[in-house]
Amino acid sequence: MLKKTVSGFFAGIMISIGGSVFLSCMGMNKIIGACLFSVALLCICMQGYSLYTGKIGFIVSDHSSEAVSTLLLGLLGNVIATLVFGIALGYATPNIKDVAISICQAKLDQELPAAFIRACFCGMLMYQAVSIFKNHNKNGLGIFFCIPVFILSGFEH
Repeated sequence: MLKKTVSGFFAGIMISIGGSVFLSCMGMNKIIGACLFSVALLCICMQGYSLYTGKIGFIVSDHSSEAVSTLLLGLLGNVIATLVFGIALGYATPNIKDVAISICQAKLDQELPAAFIRACFCGMLMYQAVSIFKNHNKNGLGIFFCIPVFILSGFEH
């Protein structure tokens, strides 16, 4: 159980780093930030870390208790790491904290059905990114295209 949670924790750290670079680029170039965010998922896939959004699409084909356990414990690690490192990065880099707050407020202001539809499209792209990586000899091309597309389209993670 600890190994699965720690794997999710490390994935959460990488997502925090990806979010940090994206937020840092918002004032300069959103496209560059969206592309650089891809590094987070590439590192997660290369290291085999457990990211909820990278695993949930595969639960349909493998819904064994082991797969469900890995998914949920990984999610726990994702939440803990992104919370801890999000707070730490907000303290260390207050300029990105302000950007994050404005983005979060806009997300909270939207209607629930719209957020759900956007989340479904994000999920489809995350699944494709990881599936391409897994099924094509660890080829990161799907990651480097799907992640910026989901971010620049305004889909909800």
